[in-house]
Amino acid sequence: MSLIDKIEDLRKKPEPVRYRVLIISLIIIMSVIIFFWITLFKYSLKNSEIVGKDNSLKPLKTVSAMISDFSRAFKNNFSKVKENIKNIQK
Repeated sequence: MSLIDKIEDLRKKPEPVRYRVLIISLIIIMSVIIFFWITLFKYSLKNSEIVGKDNSLKPLKTVSAMISDFSRAFKNNFSKVKENIKNIQK
């Protein structure tokens, strides 16, 4: 069943069911966004001491440091997940 079929099935359901699906979807999406926001905020506090010769460059360096730390942490966690999946399959 494709995504379009699921959407069509959802459109045929009564309004309270559609509303419930909307609320659940909203909660899930907002949880993911808040998780990433908090994670990046934690890295920004850690890297808040980055100061260049010109203070106008500080935000760029902070953002680049946050992105590199986040990507490094994501890669490490993703590799651990892959290893766990391989171990489960064995």
